[in-house]
Amino acid sequence: MMNGFTTSLVLVMASTANAGYIGSVVGLVGDDEVSSLTINAGDSFTGAVMLDGAGTRSDFALFRLLSSASNLEYSAGWYEWSTPFTTGGIDDYSSPGPNESGVIDEDTYSDPFAPGEIDVVFENLTDTFGDYFGTGMILTFTLIVPDTFAEGSFTLDFASDTFTDGASFVDAESGQGLTVNVIPSPASTSLMALFGVLAVSRRR
Repeated sequence: MMNGFTTSLVLVMASTANAGYIGSVVGLVGDDEVSSLTINAGDSFTGAVMLDGAGTRSDFALFRLLSSASNLEYSAGWYEWSTPFTTGGIDDYSSPGPNESGVIDEDTYSDPFAPGEIDVVFENLTDTFGDYFGTGMILTFTLIVPDTFAEGSFTLDFASDTFTDGASFVDAESGQGLTVNVIPSPASTSLMALFGVLAVSRRR
């Protein structure tokens, strides 16, 4: 039989073991959250970073989005934080910022602890003391696959840096990533078919 002290110790240890986030990346298709999606080269897609962890909360978030493919494109308004974080506010230190445009490659964000990775960084502090984010969808983003992208697939993954709950650090680990399957655009397929017909005609 456990006495009061032992029971309290077990509860504290259990609470400590269960604390923290598991971060994952999902694709958004209508109202559905998916682990993989298929798009045409040249099209855009929308995804989200999800944080799970019963009873976990944070008022500061710093994490990276890792891509296995280079040259994904972003444009103004390409990401949005969930409340109580403010997109583009004085406490949003994300890089690239929400009103920028460009491509994601090894030079987009240079992390001295992860050299050579293709990534962007998201960093924000709640604007009001005492406001916290709990669990769920912390951020959404929209990216464009260039029309020159070779047919195939790539992944987007969550990489944690720092989360805090007031003066306390919050553990976070990577969960499931998003797989994006890319197929040739209809225009490219039609053009290839046309070239094939012309080539056959010339051989006759």
